[in-house]
Amino acid sequence: MEKPPSYQAQLEAEPWRFDFYAVMRRLERSFPERPRIGDVASRQEEYVALGEPAFLDFPASTIAAADRDGQGRLRLLVKFLGLLGPQGALPLATTEESYHWQLARDDAFPRFLDIFNHRFLQLFYRAWADSRPIVQHDRPERDRFAAYLGSMIGVGSRPYLDRDSVPDAEKLAYAGLIGAQAKSASRLGRFLAGLFEAEVEIEQFVGMRLVFDPADRTRLGAAHCRLGGDALLGASVYSVEDKFRVKIVAGDLGEFERFLPDGDRCEPLADAVFFHLGAQFEWEVELALPVGEVRPVRLGQSGHLGWTSWMAPNWNVEPGALRRDARFHPAESLRLKRSRAAAAAGPRASGQ
Repeated sequence: MEKPPSYQAQLEAEPWRFDFYAVMRRLERSFPERPRIGDVASRQEEYVALGEPAFLDFPASTIAAADRDGQGRLRLLVKFLGLLGPQGALPLATTEESYHWQLARDDAFPRFLDIFNHRFLQLFYRAWADSRPIVQHDRPERDRFAAYLGSMIGVGSRPYLDRDSVPDAEKLAYAGLIGAQAKSASRLGRFLAGLFEAEVEIEQFVGMRLVFDPADRTRLGAAHCRLGGDALLGASVYSVEDKFRVKIVAGDLGEFERFLPDGDRCEPLADAVFFHLGAQFEWEVELALPVGEVRPVRLGQSGHLGWTSWMAPNWNVEPGALRRDARFHPAESLRLKRSRAAAAAGPRASGQ
């Protein structure tokens, strides 16, 4: 079977089939270790030479020819934005004279003008690429638009990048939801649903008891005993304004287990909620699983004690019913886990 020609061979054989911007973008991606086109500090770092032939026709394509220059670099001759041609900056008579010289195999003057065309076309492409988000993302470490979006949600500069288990690129996809100053249950639910591709519902006004610190409790004749002011009755108070519940419906048992405290989605879930809301609210997770996905525990085969250890499925329920058996506080578990890791790393760091 005959091997198809390479991209470069096709470009040199039929340059009119290719677009100038697409070729330049592909070249940038082919040399990720070198500076971008238009940003090079010396000519030795360049990997493409740009120029313009002398022409009098109105071009049907942006690229007229593609070959290799004396240094082995790809050379593109284009028919737009140059000094020659019907729309060039120089007088048309200059183009006509250069064209006649070119027909006589003397292209010294057009090649001399390429000193200026080369740099002009480089800067033109750089201006075009810098204004296109998709082109900027070809090199994520220098993505200007990622910095613009990240500044809306607090990840616009290097000290704030990669601070948790949620990739920054996924946060940027929901910058419109996260960046709003007014937080809401609907925004949080849509953010988590899109991030984990799961059915998520936020239940608000979940009741909880707020325990007062001993120093804030009322002691007659001592402190906090001014009636109608700072007097408190008891050691705690019931509140429905400080807690919410994240209700997640897993599609199958495998997805259900991924959200459990030892699953790979529990930590990103806690980080995502903290990133969006901070630590101003208490919250918990309620996992639900379709009854048809419930598996009875079998010793040595399946079952996680306390989490997925069902004795037997409930067969007396309607199709599509859900089992809501798992509730836990991932933020507390994550906080404890990271504090232990920091404490363990402390002695090692001080010993070094």
